[in-house]
Amino acid sequence: RRTDRYDRVQPVVTRLIPEEPYVGDTTAPSIVSLSPENGATGVSLYADLVLTADENIFLPAMGSKMIYIRQRGSSNWQDVDVHMGDESVTFDGAELTIVGLLESLMPGVEYYVQILGGWSIGIQDAAGNAMEEINDQAGENGEERDGQPNQWIFTILEDS
Repeated sequence: RRTDRYDRVQPVVTRLIPEEPYVGDTTAPSIVSLSPENGATGVSLYADLVLTADENIFLPAMGSKMIYIRQRGSSNWQDVDVHMGDESVTFDGAELTIVGLLESLMPGVEYYVQILGGWSIGIQDAAGNAMEEINDQAGENGEERDGQPNQWIFTILEDS
């Protein structure tokens, strides 16, 4: 019996808890396609980089929010770094587009894109699930990590 301070009987409220509570979206976005494709050669200095995911993607909530384009296999990197909030980077639904950043790269050289990932620093879906890191490292034994392509490597055209 439940009563208030005037000793009036109050109804007992029971909380209904479903057997399997709804937990929401817990799946991180995955890459559907990359343009140029991973391993592409002959990429124009004027090409845009486009990442397409399997769901809408957004700027990370925390972290550096940087995209790095680095020379592969060299400690003397010719890097291009851009903040995801820069005007050359757009998020539009399931696409991330990077415009005009390849122009300063050297023809005939292999580059890779690095976008930090995981936890709250990666590109996120609407529920805050972060995409895996994209870099030039393959998963264990050289395969794609968890079936998701995590490499984005390309070579600039010799005569761009």
